Amino acid sequence: MSAAALTVRRKSRRISLTALIDVVFILLMFFMLTSSFSQFGFLEFQTKGASQGGGSGDAQVLLLQADGSLQNRTASNRLPITDAQLLAQLDLSRPLSVLPVGDADVQTMVQAIERLNRIGLSQVTLGQVIPADMD
Repeated sequence: MSAAALTVRRKSRRISLTALIDVVFILLMFFMLTSSFSQFGFLEFQTKGASQGGGSGDAQVLLLQADGSLQNRTASNRLPITDAQLLAQLDLSRPLSVLPVGDADVQTMVQAIERLNRIGLSQVTLGQVIPADMD
């Protein structure tokens, strides 16, 4: 008997598509159930309607430029304001409105509100965007 006669020819079998779909479904379920849905970068701020009340006078207003700098709306020079200047000029007990000017994107707005929260301004609202030619 030759060695060639002893070898058994196997049929090539195709992988069952049903078994493959079952494995993919089980993996999908595993990753969905083990992942966490935490809120990364959660930022809480009041809308304009929520800040009304209290009767503490008119809200203080800052302009937010597209580069992220904050400027006092009533100042004549409109230079960017540092954190120390913000603390000196603003009343922490009164509400503050931030008005984005021109092309200020959402990330810039979030960073500005976080900056104001860090220095102690908790009553911050986001106002309507002002066109760049009207500031």
